[in-house]
Amino acid sequence: MWKGAGRSTGLIHVHRICLGPQAFALPYPNPFQFHLATSGNSCNLSLRFGSNVVVALPSKIVVGLVVLMSVGGGIASTHAAPIYAAGVASQSYAITTAILIGASSTRAAVEKSDAVAQAMYQDLKRAEAETRKALKRANNSEAARQKLEAALRSIQKRQEDLMAQLAAKDAEYEASLRAYREGLTGLLAESDPRVVPVLERYAEGDTKAADDLQALTRIIRKARDAGLAAAAAAVRTKNGDEQRTVARLWADEKDKGRKTTTDVLAAWQEAAEIDPSDFWQWIEITRLHQEAGDPTSAARTAQSATNSARTLRDRSVALDELAGIAVSQGRLDDARRAYDEYHDLARQLLASNPSSAQAKRDVSISLSMVGNVAVSQGRLDDAGRAYEESHDLLYHLLTSNPSSAGAKRDVSISLQRVGYVAVSQGRLDDARGAYVESRDLARQLLAENLSSAVAKRDVGISLQMIGTVAVGQGHLDDARRAYEEFSDLARQLLTANPSSAEAKRDVSVSLEKVGNVAMSQGRLDEARWAYEQSLAFARQLLASNPSSAEAKRDVSISLQKVGDVAVSQGRLDDAGRAYEEDLDLARQLLASNPSSAQAKRDVLVSNWKLALIPGQEQNWRDALAIAKDMAAKGVLVPADQWMMPELQRQVDALDAHK
Repeated sequence: MWKGAGRSTGLIHVHRICLGPQAFALPYPNPFQFHLATSGNSCNLSLRFGSNVVVALPSKIVVGLVVLMSVGGGIASTHAAPIYAAGVASQSYAITTAILIGASSTRAAVEKSDAVAQAMYQDLKRAEAETRKALKRANNSEAARQKLEAALRSIQKRQEDLMAQLAAKDAEYEASLRAYREGLTGLLAESDPRVVPVLERYAEGDTKAADDLQALTRIIRKARDAGLAAAAAAVRTKNGDEQRTVARLWADEKDKGRKTTTDVLAAWQEAAEIDPSDFWQWIEITRLHQEAGDPTSAARTAQSATNSARTLRDRSVALDELAGIAVSQGRLDDARRAYDEYHDLARQLLASNPSSAQAKRDVSISLSMVGNVAVSQGRLDDAGRAYEESHDLLYHLLTSNPSSAGAKRDVSISLQRVGYVAVSQGRLDDARGAYVESRDLARQLLAENLSSAVAKRDVGISLQMIGTVAVGQGHLDDARRAYEEFSDLARQLLTANPSSAEAKRDVSVSLEKVGNVAMSQGRLDEARWAYEQSLAFARQLLASNPSSAEAKRDVSISLQKVGDVAVSQGRLDDAGRAYEEDLDLARQLLASNPSSAQAKRDVLVSNWKLALIPGQEQNWRDALAIAKDMAAKGVLVPADQWMMPELQRQVDALDAHK
């Protein structure tokens, strides 16, 4: 009887020749057994429940490697160096390696690694592509073909070695790689002869193969389900793993611009319906709901992730998602509690492993999230301290690994947060310095990967912030250039992924910024067009998610802008209608979140705008009352202190005319 070694990961590796009929049980009390029977050089395997065959595997396993899906048996690591064999096992290895090396998770791990690994990855990908192209030539001799196949095996061995090195340094990538490999291994062991050719086509770049695989796995599941009632849990896990593999393939397709957020979300949801026990699938679904602009569904699936968490780090990841959703819905007290718990867990993990780069990064992220909530509540000093500590940790990680794309991006984003607090405190020169450094790092990353949607958006956000500072400093031409480049990048991203709520919002915000500069420069028709386009996108997002505080606020701000340009063009009735709708939305947001300094300021500004319209002057009183309340509570930021005397002057003027 054979027993696996190591922690449970869902695979069993048998590194020996099949010598005759055998049976072995799983390495702990379990009613399932694997039975092996030989015929020539091949082995037939089956998973049995008592005397009943639950899963029968074909004669595809040969000398050197047997890989079965188990019900939780212990094994060695799945990203160890592969075992070479002839025939189907060799074909399966080649397909698996080709898909994994091209996966978006592998590319992300390479970007976070050093320059040597990045160069090796690119060299190996080029060599693989050239060798595959040469193999397809019709005039190859047998000797030439064998030589090329040997070269391809050598390249793939080096690719496997590179992935193993990356996985050893990156726990998240190791988990992603292991899960992807397990799913591919399970698919390649299918008895249905159509699976291997479809995966082979995908490995060779056939863009239709991912869709074909989805259709085929559904057919296989339907056939398998009919005879597997006695092993429902094992079937759910196996079917779920297969669908999760499809979802990862579709995520790769989305990264390449060939699938949308909606497509990938549907694939992950299908996996969750089959097998709801997997933690990381709920995180993927939650993030896709957020990307699609549906925080209500995201909150529900984030809770499912919390319920599925098996480790402290799993729980910390789930808490981070829950807190981010709470912020987007305006539930700042809930967000603060979740972030505080997340931060405590992150510090516990770092204390247990002080040299862990991942643990340091988790602490830095938790600090940035704590800072986000502090900003929303008007506690700028608290936010500044959290952002600075987060930045220091991330900068230390970058200096220890200066060629890491992931570390560069982390520092770039942390600089954006530091700059935001500086703007709010009126320190525009400090803010510009932080934003320019953030933009320069983002441009480096985009230059290294021109097709990266993430890098493109990072550049756009940095440009938006640089434009905001330029406006504050009176450099309108600089602001216009920054905003227009931001708008171009946002439109490119929306074109590539039209179901992305994030991309729609970026376009809306960029149009608003372009309109602001046009207004300041007296180009009123251009400003009106930009503001009305921005409002149209904002209304789309609110219509698709009426409970979203962020979407509601975006519409409110767009209405202000539409009203502003109407005032400048003498269209006071149009302006009044826009300002009244804006004030109504701002009051709704404050009623749902009375402790929010941002919501209070929004109502203050909305009252101010409406008070400028003839017949609406009494709104000066409401604006002054809110300003006094904010000042008394210490949440009227330095940049807004000028409002108090101006509001008092307006109210005094009203009283003088009684």
